[in-house]
This record gives sequence, C-alpha cells and structure tokens, in this order.
Amino acid sequence: GDHQAVHLACLSKTRVVVWEDPHLHLSCSRPLMAPSTASSGPPHDAKLWQTTIQGNSSGSHPGGTPGSSSATTTSSVDGEFKVVGMCPGVVVVGTSSGSVIVYSYNPRNNNGSASQLRRYLRIPPPLSGGSSDPVEVVSVQVFEQQGPGNSNKISVFVCYNRQTNGNGGTNNNTGSGGGAGASGLCCYDMPMPTLTSTISAPSARHDLDGRHISTGRLVDAYHQLAGGGGTTSTTTAARLTIARPDGLYTYSTTERVSVSPIDGNKLTVAMIPPATRTSGVASNTRSLESLEESTGTVPSGYALLASTDEKSGRDAVDVYDSTNKLVAFHLLLSPGHCALRAAGVTTAPTTCADGSIKGGRASALVFTSGGSLVTLTEKLTVEKVDLLVKKNLYSAAVVVAYADPTYPAADITDLYRRYAEHLYRKGDLTGAVDQYIHTIGSLESSHVIFRFLDAPKIPLLVKYLNELRSRGRATPVHDELLKTCYLKLNDMEAAEAITSSASTVNRASLTSVLSNLTANPKEALSTICALEAPEAVEILVIHGASLARAMPQETAGVVIALCVGTFSPRSLAQKGGPTTDVTDLKKMVEYSSSEQEKLHEPYPVELFASAFIEQPKMLRLILAHCNRNKCALTPALRRTLLELTLEEWNQAKRTGDTEAQKLRHKEAITALTDAHCRDIGDYDALVIVQLAGFEEGELLLYERLQMTPMLLERYAMDGGENARRKMLALCQTDPEILPEVLGFFVALASERLEQQKNATNGEGGDPLLEEETEEILDDIHATLSLARRQAVAPPVRVARILAGEGTGQFSPMFPETTSAKNSASASKPPASTVPLSVALDYVGNILEESRQEGARLKAEVEEYNELCNSMENEIESLLRTSRGLPPLPEGESSSYEGGTSQKAQQQQEQLHLQVSIDELYAKIRNDDASSKKSVSSATSDQPLEAFWREMNQSEDSLETIARFFAKGVIR
Repeated sequence: GDHQAVHLACLSKTRVVVWEDPHLHLSCSRPLMAPSTASSGPPHDAKLWQTTIQGNSSGSHPGGTPGSSSATTTSSVDGEFKVVGMCPGVVVVGTSSGSVIVYSYNPRNNNGSASQLRRYLRIPPPLSGGSSDPVEVVSVQVFEQQGPGNSNKISVFVCYNRQTNGNGGTNNNTGSGGGAGASGLCCYDMPMPTLTSTISAPSARHDLDGRHISTGRLVDAYHQLAGGGGTTSTTTAARLTIARPDGLYTYSTTERVSVSPIDGNKLTVAMIPPATRTSGVASNTRSLESLEESTGTVPSGYALLASTDEKSGRDAVDVYDSTNKLVAFHLLLSPGHCALRAAGVTTAPTTCADGSIKGGRASALVFTSGGSLVTLTEKLTVEKVDLLVKKNLYSAAVVVAYADPTYPAADITDLYRRYAEHLYRKGDLTGAVDQYIHTIGSLESSHVIFRFLDAPKIPLLVKYLNELRSRGRATPVHDELLKTCYLKLNDMEAAEAITSSASTVNRASLTSVLSNLTANPKEALSTICALEAPEAVEILVIHGASLARAMPQETAGVVIALCVGTFSPRSLAQKGGPTTDVTDLKKMVEYSSSEQEKLHEPYPVELFASAFIEQPKMLRLILAHCNRNKCALTPALRRTLLELTLEEWNQAKRTGDTEAQKLRHKEAITALTDAHCRDIGDYDALVIVQLAGFEEGELLLYERLQMTPMLLERYAMDGGENARRKMLALCQTDPEILPEVLGFFVALASERLEQQKNATNGEGGDPLLEEETEEILDDIHATLSLARRQAVAPPVRVARILAGEGTGQFSPMFPETTSAKNSASASKPPASTVPLSVALDYVGNILEESRQEGARLKAEVEEYNELCNSMENEIESLLRTSRGLPPLPEGESSSYEGGTSQKAQQQQEQLHLQVSIDELYAKIRNDDASSKKSVSSATSDQPLEAFWREMNQSEDSLETIARFFAKGVIR
C-alpha cells in the first residue's frame, strides 16, 4: 500500500529496541494501511528488533512484550548505552566508554515477530593522546548517502567528550583535542550493510575537529540542499552543526564548511532546514544553480540558539538566519523557564487543487523546565520580504524571495529594481548597475540609460549595454549608443568591433531592400522573407515603419512569425514563395504556438511595436496573437493592448457590429482577468476602462481594489437581483455600509410600491412588478436581520431610514418650519418608506431586547441599593462599637430601609460628632504614602528590566532612552 512505516529507536542503559509504527502499537489501533490479511483476522503485532548488554539483560521488555530470548548481546566492556542514532536498516549506539557500535536489521521483515539487531561494526574509542581521562560519546548522527556508482553508503558523525579527573565532570567545549590522534568530532564512512555482512573497520575516517563537545544538546544535524542539474532534480548533503561559545560551526562529512561568529554560552541548538523540493512541485521550482548565480548563496535554513540573557538573567531564544548571517527573531522566555531541548521541522511545498503551489514553512519547538512547549512558526514569504525591505536589507529580501519556489518572478524582478534604486540613492553606482542588469527583459532599458548618461557614469553604462547585447535585447539604437560611449572613452578598437558586429545583413540584400522599399515594397518584403531570422529582424527594426505603412498586413504577418518563433526562409521556399504563407495575415493569426514547430528563439515584441504606431489595428492584432501564444509582453504593451481592444470595442458599438463588439468585449475581460492582469496595474487599467466607458471592466476593478463606495453606486444603478445579493455580501464583510445599503433598498422598494399603486389604479396589476417588489421587501427584511446581528447601526438610525428620513447618522441641524413644509409640500416628492409589516420583526425584537435590558438594569440597581444599605448598617455598627456606644436594638438594625426612631437618630448624630474627619483623612494619607514607598522600593528593579529588554529589541535606541528618561527610570 501507500503506507510508509515509521521506525523509532528506544534506548536505555542496557537495551536498544527498534519499533515499527510505535504510535500504532501504543494506541492499539489498526495501521493506516491495514495488511491484506487484516480482513480475515486481527491485525499483526507490531514488529520490533532489540539488543542488550551482556550480563544486564532482563526477562521483561519495555511495553510488556516478551522478546529477550531473541535479543543479541553486547560485551559489558563497552559500558552503558548513552546515545542512539538510526536510519532505515541501521542503528548506531554510542557508549560511555567511547566506543560506537553499529547494528543492522531488515526493515522489510514481514514475519510479525521480534527479531534481532545484528552487530555490523564496532568502532573503538579514539586515541587518548597522552591523557588518562575517559572518553564518552555524547552524540551520533546517521546519514544514508549516495556512494560510488549506484551503491549507498552510511556516514556517521560521532561527537566525543573527554571527562576530567575521572569523576564524571565534563570539560567545556572549547578544549583542544588533547594531543595527536585525539578527536572531538569524527565522521566514519562505511558501506550499507546487507542481511549477513559484517566489517571490522569503517572504510574511511575523517577527523573534523579536535575540540570536545560537552553535551549532545549543542549538536544537531540536517540535510543541506545541493544542486542537481536544473529545476527537476536536487540532491541533499549531510551537515552537522555544533554550537560553541565562539560561534556556530557547520561540518560536512569530510571538512568544516562554515563558521558563524556568535559569541556567548549556548544551552541548546536546533537546525531548521530549508524547504525541500519534492517531485510533485519540482517543475514549478527554481533551480539552486540559478539561485546561487543570482544571489551568490544557497539557502541553508535557520539555526535556533538558546542562551542566557546577561542583562535580565532569563533564557533567550534566537533564530539565526544562516544564509544571510543575521538574527531573524529574538524571544525572552518567561521567568523561571529554562530552555532544555529544541527541535526544528520544515514542510515541503504542496500543490493545491487549483494548481497553485503552497510554499513550505518551518517551525521550531522549545521545551522548557517549566513544563511549557514554545512553538515558533515561520512567517509567510511576503511578510518576511516586506519586513526586510522596510529595514533596507534588499539582498536578504532577494535571497528569501528567490528561495521560495512559489514567490512570483515578477515580484523578484521588482525587488531587484528597488534594490538598484536604493543603491543609486546611496551613491553606490556600481552596485546599482549590477542590480539593474537583473531587471533586463522586464524594466524598460531607457529607465536605466537615463540615469547613467553623465560622463563619470559612462563606464557603468557600457557595462549595462554590453549585457543588453549579450542577452539579445539590444536594438540598433543601443548599438549606436554603445559605440558612442566607447568613443567617449577613447576605446577605438571596441567601437570598431561594435560597428563590424552590429550589422549581420548581406550588403547586397540590404541594397536590394532599400532600393525597392519605395518603388516595389512587395519585392522588398520578399527579399526580407528570404533572409535568416536575425537579418530580417535587423532590417525590420530599422525600416519596419516604412514597410508597415506600405504593406501593413504582410509586414504584420512577418512580425508575428518572428515573435512566435516560426519564421524560416526554407519552409517558405518549400511552400511556394514567401508571400504564400507568412505574409497571409489571416492564416498566420489562426496558427497557435502548438501547431507550428518553433524554428528559432522568439524575438521580443517591443522591437517591432514602434513600427505600427500608425497602424493601431495591426498593432492590436500582433499583440493579441502574441499574448495568445504566451509571448513575453512588457506592462506597457499590455496596457496598449487593452486600450486598443477597448477602442475597437467602442467603434464596433457605434457602427452596430454586434459580432465584433462581443469579440472585443470578451478579449477585454480576458485581459483584465488572466494571469498577467497584474502587470497592467489595477489603477492604470481603471483609468483606461473609465476613459473607454467599459462598465463591466470598471465593476471588475472596483471589486478587485475594494472600492466600496463606487461598488455601491454601480450596484445601485443596476438594481437587479444579482446586484442586491452583492450588496448584501458587502454588508457582511463591511458592516459600516449597512445603513447606505438599507437606504437604497428602502428607496427602491418605495419606488416599486408607487409604480405598483399606479398600475393598480390603471388597467390592472403587473405580476412581474409585484414579484420584484416582494423580492426587494425580502431583501430589506434580510438586511434588518443582519443589522440586528451585527449591532453596528443604532436602532434609532435604522428606524429613521425605514421612515424615509435619509441614511445620515444625525437629524438635520435646522429643521424646516411648518410654513416652509406647507409651501414645499406641493413640489416635494413623497418620503421613501416601506410598510410596517416589513420592519415589524426588527422593531419587535429591538423593543423586547430593550425591555429585557431595562429589567436587568433595574434588578442590578435594586441589588446595589440593598448592598449599600447593608454596608452602611455594618459601618454604623462598627463605629458605635469603637466609640463604646450600645448597639442598636434588633428592630432598628435596618433603619436605612424602613426609617429610624428618634432615639436612634440622636445616637447617630452623637456618633458623627465624635468622629474627626480631619484625623481620619490625615491617617489615610500617611498610610497611602507609606504603602507607595514600600511598593516603589519593591518594584524598583522592574522598570530597569523593562528598559534593558526594550533596548535589546528596539530598532531606535535613542527613542527608547528618551522615553524612559522622561518616565524617570534612568537619570
């Protein structure tokens, strides 16, 4: 089946057990993919493999499963089992004596019974190097890697710690190796074990570092992505990271590969590897080679480091970006919580149901001594890029965006542009040109050339123009400018090289074209069609406007063939001449890129766009065909295509050409909704469709830009059922617009009721009008229900809207007088109201809720009154007792509720005379001052702790100092 078993190695001092699917065994549930025989009987027992140290085996098995009789034994000379590592089929155990034992087992054993772990190799402890201190293994990490040929090999990282004085104390992890032959970190290579094989020694040993490691919490391993030849294949390389007081060290199986200088004692480390690239999304991901070529780095993930903060004394967690060499996140753990262990995991990108790719995300877990589990989840790539851009860390932003296979390529190019402009403003012109080079093909070259026309910047302009030529994006104008720049730099040889290489056209062919351009343009076009594609492009770029003016359709056909990549003089000659196929525009436009084989690399459309400025219909046809064949179009050309399409749509509407109008309408909607619609720019597209009067496009862009007032206006002008449903949907997302929507519904219902009344007084009622009126009243009822649930609009305002007084929040400031109302009653239209039956449910519910609220408030007031009376009685009783007065009689204890006797009133007045208000007030002030003093002395350290914590986390230290100085925390 599709179920892949999970293997878990459990370790004690004397035993190693490997479980298959331990979560299934412990939960006593069936596996995810039940065996084929599960239908005829109970599920099989969980499989396990085990081994014990000789002389320490017991007759019981963890979990109560017997199996000690089949367990292999290990010599007690090796000491106790300390650490374990594994990969499928291999288990590696490190012991307290410094030896490493490698076991093998058959993961495909299907007998369902306990099996033995076979001893494959024993690696003795490393040489002491003249020291008598014992050595123990603190960490083992196992990796299965591709060996020579098609064979696999096992690489085992082993970390040692040399104990001091023989009493179990450990040295720090900065010690030297102890002498020749001693090692703190080794990597052993060995062949992948078979079912019966054993070896006496590893095939290779690599001493990576002589310093010992005090604990396994400072070691973690992961797989580093490595290029595998394009976008469809990547391999992984084993990496081990050790956190030392002077930095973060990363090792491969043969050498140390990097060091990150991070000072301070570390408590634990966890590596968070970069997102893996699975086969399901490999075709959509970028290659690591292109990433390294563009950014100079390959993503190596994050490192989580836990340490003790020197200022606050609390444990802190830092997430270090190993790729960009910066701290990406900092967190102080709660007081009393110490970081014990940490772990990291990264999910792979997944393909969604709609075909889009959801990028993988990384998470880290920190286990603390307080019993808590702190989870840190990576932010989305868009959020990380925005944060880095705000801090002007453009190089890191580019690396982060490029490493995410789901990040749009157009946005990465925009990052390069913004990075270049940032460097240009700072005065780093060389760096700006390097970044502008990455934008070739998406950013107009004139935007860059204009910035480097000054004399001191000419060498940088030469660099950009040369790159433009090498990518095939240069026009003759660019070549001429490059030649001029070389002449300015007195480089005559380079200028002559530009002149000699600028033209690839045969002189005879060029002379023939120029001579026939005016007298016989058809012959000139035939000559062009007989040339190779580069020569034809060069002539069309220079003289395309003249040919398009004389023969627009035929020239457009040649341009389309060049842009699609199907231009070939040989195929034209086989089909009977150049004008029989390529220059047949109607036949050319019917072709798609899948119907004709590409004979050369397509040429950019912008090379020929200027030749058809005087032929807008031909230009629209060329752009539409190239867009349909997925040719690259610049944002300017896409805006031009939309504008020309709407222009022809308007012309077809004026002439009554229904077929052309529908076709151009469909093309305009496609341009506003396809995958490249964002290249046009939403606001630029909105201006274009508004100038053309394209209402469907306006509504589409209003919805995309969330322009609620414009949407309401458009929906109100429509007034149909679909528009009303959309208005109700807007109310659910934005409750603030509910009064305006309700006012529109009330006005529309009043208008329909008036029409229905006039129709009834006339010949008879209109069934369609009555049905529409009922639907509008139902919409009003739904809006009132929504208003009651959201509780955003006050009921008074809703009632005013239903009464036809408008949708404003307040009543008119200067109401009309009676005479004014009487004078205007004849010309004033009737108020927009609705029948009371529509609002009856809403009004009734509001009144019932108001009544219940009033009853609740009344009950609370009465309860509070009783509580106050009882407190006054108690205070009076205490005062009388403190002054030595007799207590009130039993019947007069509740005098505040029913009235007091004359004697009780006299005693109360006497009591108040004996109480000195000034003395009580002075005593209260003294007590309050003393309590404040004690509290301030007890909490004097808290503001300072807050100050240092914010200083560590603040981006503007001066602002933090000024704020705490104003509070009096620092002086």
